[in-house]
Amino acid sequence: MTNRPRWLVLIRSKPYACEKAVSGIDAALACGAFGQPVIVIFEGDGVDILRANQSPPPGERNLFKQVMSFPLYDIESVYVVDQESKFDKEITVNASAELCIESIDLQELGEHIAQATHVFELLMTLHVLHTGASNTCMGAIKPDDFVLIVDKAVSELVAKPHLLATLPNKIGTLLFELDEAAVNALDNMGNVVLLSDDQWVELTEIHHNQVVWA
Repeated sequence: MTNRPRWLVLIRSKPYACEKAVSGIDAALACGAFGQPVIVIFEGDGVDILRANQSPPPGERNLFKQVMSFPLYDIESVYVVDQESKFDKEITVNASAELCIESIDLQELGEHIAQATHVFELLMTLHVLHTGASNTCMGAIKPDDFVLIVDKAVSELVAKPHLLATLPNKIGTLLFELDEAAVNALDNMGNVVLLSDDQWVELTEIHHNQVVWA
């Protein structure tokens, strides 16, 4: 007798910012409806889906209510990766009262992924800007993507901070390429993260979808 396939749905996207969170929840519900063992893990911005106080845009489904329907689909294994302490009292009271949610760390996340037969995750795209933010580039970047600025793009965007404000909240730049003036300028911008070489390597490993704008 063989074990049935085990699905893992990993949701990292902020609710209503794009279709990724909705697709992840739909995938979990579909697994449950067809009797497939499934666990659901919320990480990063995806944890916000567990907040009861939501105001979905017109025409959008309330994702919190959909998650609360998981037990109806025999989905009982739900986890939150608590690396940023976002699993706060509000979520504990509102969500855990109706659904059993367990907090896990990154090591336990890796163990769940290793044990799963199938992992469903809609990955964000990593955009690497070498020469600034063109209209074509700007139109291709989605709110949930990650943008890395390197080379000439750093000096251009430092000189034009209004362009940085139009990019997603997740922007990184390689620390070793920056002079002191650039470091100070970027450090004052809340949506820019200064990255080490090791962190850059990690980014390229976890983002399977990458677009380089040279």
